[in-house]
Amino acid sequence: MAKGSTLLKVVSIIMIIAGIIAAIVTIVAIAVMGVAQGIVNESQMQVNLGIYWVSIIFSFVSVIFEIVAGFMGVLNWQKPEKAQTLMIFGIITAVCTVVSAILGAVAGSGFNVFSLLLGLVIPGLYTFGAFQLKSQA
Repeated sequence: MAKGSTLLKVVSIIMIIAGIIAAIVTIVAIAVMGVAQGIVNESQMQVNLGIYWVSIIFSFVSVIFEIVAGFMGVLNWQKPEKAQTLMIFGIITAVCTVVSAILGAVAGSGFNVFSLLLGLVIPGLYTFGAFQLKSQA
């Protein structure tokens, strides 16, 4: 039996926890956007909240993907034959982080390089842990 990648297992658990917290925050953001949309519609202001909606919906999809990737890592951290799939999950999660940061900047929340780099640490470690697992095959 393969030794597995302890790094992958630990980072996967962190991804699940962070993903659940982010999902809650995103659900709150959706509720706030619903209220904001109602205020804009009621006041007949000419404000386009479309990019905000796109950003929030993409964030929600990204969070779901992060949670799924975390569970995949926890379930497969000792299975070298699954390492390639886990690496793909890690890369897609990193890409979602970048796209989410870009959408947030376009929506007007600004672009924070430090936040982006911090957001890439976990998917990067996840991908590295999957690479460690792959090297055991």
